[in-house]
Amino acid sequence: MILLSRWRERIGLAEITLSRWIAPILLGLLSLWITWADYRQANTARDAAREFRNEFRAELGTVWFGSHWGFQYYMEQHGAVAVEANTSRFVAGDLVVTPTTNTGLRTLSLSRGSVSHVLEVPSSAWLATTSHTVGAGFYWDGFGPLPFAFGRVTPERFTIFTISN
Repeated sequence: MILLSRWRERIGLAEITLSRWIAPILLGLLSLWITWADYRQANTARDAAREFRNEFRAELGTVWFGSHWGFQYYMEQHGAVAVEANTSRFVAGDLVVTPTTNTGLRTLSLSRGSVSHVLEVPSSAWLATTSHTVGAGFYWDGFGPLPFAFGRVTPERFTIFTISN
């Protein structure tokens, strides 16, 4: 807004009453769109955790997950256990769920397992605050240098590995 106001003053638009309202209204709408996109992206973790709870509730093995942020919060609410890189011991029948968008993700050596399911949860289609594909890293610059970005946003992807003998 500051840069826009200075630009308006420099080119002489500051004196026009209508221009005083157009920029704030447009930027306010953009802010609401960014907030909505961030809300949609955050809800992917809750939706995925709920889907896993419903689908794997009857599993006998432990359900593990490898991530942080909201996904960790929702998975722990449903009784899943966080993967610890050096101490987690998987047994046959366990499930390991990993999202593609998160911090601290480690590549797990799951030579005793196989991908049993992939869940894709759509977020905002053309605007993101956290996305490798469009370079948006509002919460962590590892995703990209921009706080938000426009572009085709791929759905959040959650992969389920089933541990075998």
